[in-house]
Amino acid sequence: MPGQFKKVYSSFLDFLKHPVKNIPAESTFKERFKTFIPLFILDILLVLCWLLVMKVLRIPELVGAENYRFFQILKTANLWMIFVLMVLAVPLIEELIFRFSLRLNENKIQINVIILLSGIILILVQLLKNNYVRISILSLGMIFLVFYLFRRVKINQLISSFWERKFILVFYVSAACFGLLHITNYNPGLFTYLFLPVLILPQLILGLFCGFIRLKANFTWGLVFHASHNLFFVLPLVVTSLISIPYKNSVSIVEYDNLNKMNYSRITNDTIVFDRQTIYHIIPELLDVKRDFFGITEYNIEYEDPKIADKILTVKYVRNKKKSSGVFKSSKAIVLARILEEYDLGIEKTILERDIYLLRIIYPEKLNSYRSAGVDTLKTKFPPVFYDKATLHNASPEMIARTIEINYNIEVVDSSLNTGKFTIEIPKTGFEELNYYMEEQYGIKLKESIKEVSGYRIKNAR
Repeated sequence: MPGQFKKVYSSFLDFLKHPVKNIPAESTFKERFKTFIPLFILDILLVLCWLLVMKVLRIPELVGAENYRFFQILKTANLWMIFVLMVLAVPLIEELIFRFSLRLNENKIQINVIILLSGIILILVQLLKNNYVRISILSLGMIFLVFYLFRRVKINQLISSFWERKFILVFYVSAACFGLLHITNYNPGLFTYLFLPVLILPQLILGLFCGFIRLKANFTWGLVFHASHNLFFVLPLVVTSLISIPYKNSVSIVEYDNLNKMNYSRITNDTIVFDRQTIYHIIPELLDVKRDFFGITEYNIEYEDPKIADKILTVKYVRNKKKSSGVFKSSKAIVLARILEEYDLGIEKTILERDIYLLRIIYPEKLNSYRSAGVDTLKTKFPPVFYDKATLHNASPEMIARTIEINYNIEVVDSSLNTGKFTIEIPKTGFEELNYYMEEQYGIKLKESIKEVSGYRIKNAR
């Protein structure tokens, strides 16, 4: 057996030095299995080493790994869905997109092209949230597909020639793109991009192994390798999560008729307390989606039954460290699951629509009469909070938008693209009166619009 392992590893390393499209494919189950096992063991060992390095360097703490997409799924999805998604659906989709076309069938290249094109469109549509961009991508994809169908003979020849001459590039670009796609599993930020090569290293390694298996055996064996890799790391987390769910009585939930106006809550790793707070305020804290900007609190959560959001609860949970040794679920996840169970609710991640206002300059000549020639002062570094009115000196349209935003508790986006500085006065009145005043006095209009945001929908389970 050690000799077989050495033979497989030597063959794999020789392939990585110079990937070729038409490597001899193994034909029997026994031969493929003998290649599969050594590579799978090596893959697991490499990823375990990676996990150790990550822990020693404390990289997960720097990039906010508690918001890693898989942990979010564990909070909101049932275990069966996790298994289907991570072990079956995701490997199948990713193998079709990134590895199916590594071995071209000269007579059926159009199948490879359609799968590859569909995969690229799917990835871009998932990554880009703007509906207009999505429609543009779909339209361009359809145009290219129609063009390809009319010129497929010539294009197939070019593709086949390119695959033959530049297969090294094809193989490594495929593996690199597969790895880079997984950076979306982390929250964007300085440390995320700084540690990019380290964060996606397991996927880069997996891409190389799956690509080799796909060529050495066939597509199915590459898919099984990918699914087995996911299963090996997902199963312990799922099982630990399942067996570590505490008894219902460990989370105390009591309903009240009146709020605690002090808005008291305490959240630590081992203790969760909400004293007479509404579910509307509690669930965003448990999901880590509360966001404050310039006085506006945005929760990005919708309720199928608005009455649920108004329920006033006192929630208490203290982790028993003796009974919960090795518990995977966070305290927040435990309390959230208990509240959802108590009120027979379900939760799903979705795209929500939010009302915003676009600041537009519709009469530039009016605003230009208030143009300021001075330089920025501290008065315009931060938006002022005022009770009756405020005078902004040397303020850009962006600063004007932020000042209105914080004082009227609405989201305002500067869409003017104007870089000028102006001295203007903003009164504290009703919003309609403000909008009329700004238009008449300065030629500025606040136009109502909608933006799409990632959020959650709380729905009735039955």
